[in-house]
Amino acid sequence: MTLPAIIGRYQEKITVNQLKQTYSLLSQAFALAIEENGTVDTWCDIPSTSDYTTCQHNINNIISKYVKKIKECDGVNTFYKKACFAKEYANRFNDTKWSVPHNRPSFVMINGTSASFDSQNGDRYHNLWCNQKVSSSPTGAYNNSCGTIYVDINSIRNPNVDGKDLFSFTIYQDGIVPTGRAVDTVWVKSFESQCLGKRYHGPGGCTAWVIFNENMDYLHCDDLSWNGKIKCSK
Repeated sequence: MTLPAIIGRYQEKITVNQLKQTYSLLSQAFALAIEENGTVDTWCDIPSTSDYTTCQHNINNIISKYVKKIKECDGVNTFYKKACFAKEYANRFNDTKWSVPHNRPSFVMINGTSASFDSQNGDRYHNLWCNQKVSSSPTGAYNNSCGTIYVDINSIRNPNVDGKDLFSFTIYQDGIVPTGRAVDTVWVKSFESQCLGKRYHGPGGCTAWVIFNENMDYLHCDDLSWNGKIKCSK
């Protein structure tokens, strides 16, 4: 391998470890928060209020009590000033950009990872909001979640690209899971559609692959799958 390739692979290992640590920290925070405050569906009242903004602030405020932070960002006026996230993120397949909405509450954890909370579920069906648990979420439980956590493992620093330093987790009543699992078959969440770019829509589809397979080989080959090849050929 050439020196740039060796350096690149080393950085990928760092990313894998950072993302796994982030998953552990956030999972522990949700477990403690749920034990003391009840399941996530009781933290908000979206079916009656239709107020996703209030809900994502509620989730952030509750989880913040169980996470060690080095920086907080909350609101349009402070989001970029305090710089929890970059202004925009690229995908790996075309020139389109994606940005974390400014009004979402965010913070930087003690390990240097930024986290931003969104309380919308799938296509925003209020009657289906947050009505599934992790253990009982059916295949492609797209409209039944409580929201999404977007994370940038190195905050505002480059590369600011989906699948390289930007990832996401899906929130359910009793915890969180990395986006893009084998059971996430709805195209807007699936590994094949999102991470491999076969039908790219938004960020986060590489998260489960990195955590469970402990590699980022999707950056080097496009024939990976949960039921087949999980590493590129050497």
